[in-house]
This record gives sequence, C-alpha cells and structure tokens, in this order.
Amino acid sequence: MEPTFDNLQAILQNQKLDGNMLNCTFKAANQQQGLDAMHMFVPSQEEIMAKVMAYAAKSAAVNTGASMLGNALGSAIGGAAGSMASSAAASGAGMAAQSAMGTFNPMEMEITDDLKKQGVVNAFKTIQAYYEWKDNAWHYKM
Repeated sequence: MEPTFDNLQAILQNQKLDGNMLNCTFKAANQQQGLDAMHMFVPSQEEIMAKVMAYAAKSAAVNTGASMLGNALGSAIGGAAGSMASSAAASGAGMAAQSAMGTFNPMEMEITDDLKKQGVVNAFKTIQAYYEWKDNAWHYKM
C-alpha cells in the first residue's frame, strides 16, 4: 500500500515544524515506542534564483541611494571636509539601510497545509521499511 496522509493519520503521533524541517513521530498499535522521521522542505531552484535576484536589485537600489545621499552632502560642504563627510554619510546611510532590509535567507519558504501533508508522507517513506500494510492499517514489523 502506498502511504498517504489519510492512511497515516492513525499512526502519526506528533508533527512539529521547525523552520523548514518537519519532525514526525509514527507509532502503530503493535509498537511500544514510536519512530521519529523528518522531512526538509527546500524551495525550487527557480524560487531561490528569484529571491536572490530580487534581493540583489533591492540591495543595489539601497546602495545607490546611500551613495547619492553622501555625494549630495559632500557637495554641499565642499573641499576636504566635504569629501570626508560624503564618505561618512554614504557609509552610515548604507549600513543603516542594509540593516533595515533584514537578513536574507533564500531557503525560506511558505509551508502550506498541503506541503505539510506531503512532508508527513515523505517523512514516513524514510522509515516505511519498518511497517507493513495489512488489515487496512499500518503495523510495525516486529
């Protein structure tokens, strides 16, 4: 029998999502202690590349803005003092803007209920060799 989320409900004791990792515990009626299994959710290559490109564009815009701010300040002051003020302002504005953008994690993804259900099935498949389907239920192989 192919495992499905529906036919695993009776032996699924626990499921906990921690970031992109789903930890599950499965325990059949004839089993004293459950077995743990996990599934790691990974975004597609296309999703990762789209996030990287969007972040790069956002970062470039922030850095350009910080540089323009520094140049405007330096021009307003003029001379050597203006040069130092320009560098300091651009550097400070750039760091503040980057900090405001937050951390970048291309592996972050939205994990929907449907993905969680498939994750439970995928986790079970890693330990399926310890179980057999008979009498319309999963049983632990002793």
